[in-house]
Parts: sequence; structure tokens; C-alpha cells
Amino acid sequence: MANKTDTWIVTVLFESQSNYSKNHRLNIIKQVKESIEKKLPYKMNNIILLFPAGWFKAGKQKASSLYDWAESSVSNLLAGRNSNFIACFGIDGGFSDDGSMKDQIGMAVNKKGILSIGRKFYPSPADGDINLAQSHFDLEFGKSRQFNIDDLNFYISVCYDVFGIKNEDQYINKGVHVILNLIHQFNGGSGVSDTGGSGVSYFARLGLAGASYRWKCPVFAASIFVNKKIQKWPSGVFWSKRGAPSKSCTYSDISIKPVNDEILFCKEDTIVLKTYTWCKSK
Repeated sequence: MANKTDTWIVTVLFESQSNYSKNHRLNIIKQVKESIEKKLPYKMNNIILLFPAGWFKAGKQKASSLYDWAESSVSNLLAGRNSNFIACFGIDGGFSDDGSMKDQIGMAVNKKGILSIGRKFYPSPADGDINLAQSHFDLEFGKSRQFNIDDLNFYISVCYDVFGIKNEDQYINKGVHVILNLIHQFNGGSGVSDTGGSGVSYFARLGLAGASYRWKCPVFAASIFVNKKIQKWPSGVFWSKRGAPSKSCTYSDISIKPVNDEILFCKEDTIVLKTYTWCKSK
């Protein structure tokens, strides 16, 4: 049962067939915020809205070219009757002609402005020439990738960073209580495996659960599903069993049960919101 001391984490899972403008993505943040606001039992809770990586795109310019715009635009959206919203979202930039992006950034914004910025530090096998953070606690434009609310330290992880936490001993936990993982997208269609590579099941059971096991904390995630159904994909994961998770573990082994599921529609796209609560004592 949620109470007035809990922090709410709302993961935004997005079934989409198209790329959209920055203004369209702003409207989705507004739509999600207003929908959650109507359902909150307590008006003073802190609410984190977790959106996917690459939510805003700077094209061939650096991701930092959008920092001021994102800060101003999103903070204005979050002001209002309930002023305790925090939006976490990704900004990609430095796009090459082949579609790869050199800058992959996660950002957290509240009504006052930027709380936190984190740059991807662990490349995926598909990443090409990418500007990585030198360590998993590097500052970005003077901002930490970690922010604190309700005595919880929230850590921004960009897409494949969770596999770095899972795989590499040098990425140790330095007081993190919750990982917020911004994933770019999962692609449907022929030839895309759900059990290998970075498919949806693999990412949850080994990436999210593996990071949870290594850092002994929950991981919440958001992603875009392109021509692919979300179904029962777990966006809240906590691994509390002995030994590391394996390919044989199931969603029921790793899932945190959401307190609410909701479906919104925007144009031809489906938005699935899963709301979780977490507090330090759990």
C-alpha cells in the first residue's frame, strides 16, 4: 500500500511506428503528467516520469544543443497543481549518416530546471564512434547523473549501461538506491530475436536483473517498442535471489508488481504506463 512517504515511479512504454517532432514528444509528457495527476491518492508525493532514451533528437548537432530548450520546455510543463513531478528522458545527438549517434544522454528535470544529466558510459555491440563518459559517475555539464529525493539516490543509466554494471567489476555502486534505465527501442519484424542479442526478454532478464543483482537495488526502465507489442514486459525489476540471474529466469522471478497499469492513446501509438512505489525501507 502506498503512503505519503513513498516515491512514485511511472515507466512510460511506448508502442510506436513513427518518429515524431520535439513538440509532439512534449505533448506526450504533458498527456502522461495530466493522466497520472488525476489518479494520485496524495497530492504531495514525488512522482518520477521515466521516458525512453533518445526521446528528443538533436540531429547532427551535439545533444548539448538541446539542453537549454529541454530544461525550459519540460520544466514549464511540470509546473502546476502538483509541483512534485520529475521527468527523466533521453537526448541523442551527433547523428551520422548511418543513423548512429555519438551523444546519448539521460536527463532529469523538475519544475525548477535540470536536476541531473548522465552520459552513456558502456557501449552496445552496435555502437560505432560514440562519445562515452569516462566513468560511471562522470559529471555532464557540471551535473551529476544522480539525484536525491525522499532519502533515495536515483541513478540515470542510458540504455546498455546496465550491461556495464552487470558485466564489469569497476562499475561499483556508490550509494545508489534506484537505477533509472532509459532504453532506446526494441524493434519487431522478422529476424529479431526475443531471446538473444538485446531483445526484449534478454534485456530484462539479464540486463535489468543483472544490474539489480550487482548493485542490490531495483531497476526501472522505459523504452519504445517499434512494430512490437509490449505485452507483459517488466519495467520494474528487482533480483533478490541467490546467485546471478540467468537466461532461464522468468519475468515472475524478476518483476516488481506495479500498483497501477494504464493505457493511453496518441495518434496511432499506444502508451502503456506502469506505476510503482518505492521507499528506502523496502
